[in-house]
Formats: sequence, structure tokens, C-alpha cells
Amino acid sequence: MARIEVVQAYGPPQRPPYVEHRMIVSPLATLDDWARRHLEPAAAGRDDSAAVFVIEDASLVTEKIRIRKGLLDSLIREDSDKYTLRLAVTLQVRDRLGATVGSTSAEALAWRTVPESTKDSARSAVWHELLIAAMDNLIPLFEANTRSYLARFLK
Repeated sequence: MARIEVVQAYGPPQRPPYVEHRMIVSPLATLDDWARRHLEPAAAGRDDSAAVFVIEDASLVTEKIRIRKGLLDSLIREDSDKYTLRLAVTLQVRDRLGATVGSTSAEALAWRTVPESTKDSARSAVWHELLIAAMDNLIPLFEANTRSYLARFLK
């Protein structure tokens, strides 16, 4: 492969239930940065082939959890929101004509619930922890899939 391309196929909707646009460090930027720092061409300058790292999903979705509202229930602190962070990527190997000659993909999820009394700063910390957890799950899977399915293209 002569070059590496990073394609952001995922476009954050920037409206509920999606909240990744409110994160301090976006999942999309994290995946883009990781790919640019860790993927290297196997044969730079030798041909026109390319490895294309496609970011399919980098979403953080919020979901309301049903809360009981009886008198006794008001004394119990319950979780009210569930956050699910999903990362999905594909690595395509394309020949000099642009045809895909190999590909692999990986996906990771991380989720957590929080109480209704959680402040914005604490939610932000939870979101960041979810991003770290999802990346920690995604990267080994992506690397293993790449070694298994694209071994002939690796240097």
C-alpha cells in the first residue's frame, strides 16, 4: 500500500438522542487521530494502492430510563439516563484502480447509566470514560482482524 486515507463516513447528527457533539474529546476525532498516528503504508511510493480507514460510527446516544415515582420510590436514588458509545471502523485495501481487494472491520460498545442528579461535569467524565473503554475494546479487535484478514497486505 502506497498511502493511507482516513474517511469520516459518520456525520454526527448533533441532535438528541445523540450527544457526542457535547463531549470535550469527540469519538470521531479520537478515531481519526488514532488512525493517522498508527497506520502506516506498507510500500510508500511503490504503487498507487491505498489502505482506507473508514469511520462508520462514533456515536454517543442517550436513553431515558423509566423511573418509579411513588412516595417510597422518591427516597431511592435511581439511574435515569443510559449512555451508549459505539465505535465502528472498516479498513479497506484498494488496488491502483480503486477496487477493494481486501477489507476488515471492528466494532465496540461501552455503556453506563447515571442517576438523574448527575451534574454536567460528572456526565462529561462518564462520557470520556466510555470513550476510553470503547477504544480499549476496539483497538485489539481491529488489530487482530487486520492480522487475520489482511495479512498478505501487511509489511
